[in-house]
Amino acid sequence: MSDASAASGRKAISDPVWKELFSRSGNMCFMDGCSSPLFDLSGLKDVFIAHIKGVGEKGPRHDPFLEESELNAINNLLLLCNKHHNQIDAMPVQQFTVEKVRQIKQTHEDLVRSFASQLQNYVFDNSNKSVDTSSFAFDKWLAFLGLDPKDEMERTAESELMRAIVGRVGLLPPDARKVLSTIVRFGTPDKNQGDRHLSIRVELLFDRARPTPRGLVSSQLATLAEAKLCELDDPDSVPEGTPLRVWTRTQGDWDPFAKLQAFCKAEGFRPSELFENDRWELLN
Repeated sequence: MSDASAASGRKAISDPVWKELFSRSGNMCFMDGCSSPLFDLSGLKDVFIAHIKGVGEKGPRHDPFLEESELNAINNLLLLCNKHHNQIDAMPVQQFTVEKVRQIKQTHEDLVRSFASQLQNYVFDNSNKSVDTSSFAFDKWLAFLGLDPKDEMERTAESELMRAIVGRVGLLPPDARKVLSTIVRFGTPDKNQGDRHLSIRVELLFDRARPTPRGLVSSQLATLAEAKLCELDDPDSVPEGTPLRVWTRTQGDWDPFAKLQAFCKAEGFRPSELFENDRWELLN
């Protein structure tokens, strides 16, 4: 189906779906290896909508059980140039199965999302951003740790350590923050480390960090290691299927992540509120 008109009997693609499709396309055909631009300054140039599950009984990959509302939904659509639109529709269904076309769509969207994240991190450089923690009291956090309100020295020491963590997290790019919050949310205390440190399998981290592409997750692990917010044997080559331990050595062997995970669960909010949304006042 082209951008110009809809075939007889077909419902038009809604404007919100059009906009989201173009956003996910990055102005490129979804087919792997095709860089054909979909539009230029003069307007739409070479863009066709393809349905993963086709329209009508004779449509490619038609699914008779597909609800009408799902036919033109974002998850059933991708944008292609004329060449690849014709190729997908003309080739035998065995070559372009539902699963194959879905993978084409997913791969392209992951690639565009990765480029967008890298551009955002480039444009919004946090490396020189100062983080003001002077007003943070951390009263809830200190009470959670069971510190004696009269022990001012210990409370001050714990507060300063947490300020250091808040300051380091504040300098991270958005993707590194997301990876860190994912680890804190889904990691488990490592029995081999006296329950002080969190451990997560690499495959589980990749799965839980979706839709962030694997390569971007790995690069952000290296960013966390460089910021001394986790320790990895080799952040540039993380073996799949192995446990990944993360911790910080801000002072001695002090590690807040396992404690922060427990605190978030006790207070009923996700670690992303802290690491991604900067809602550190939740610890006050």
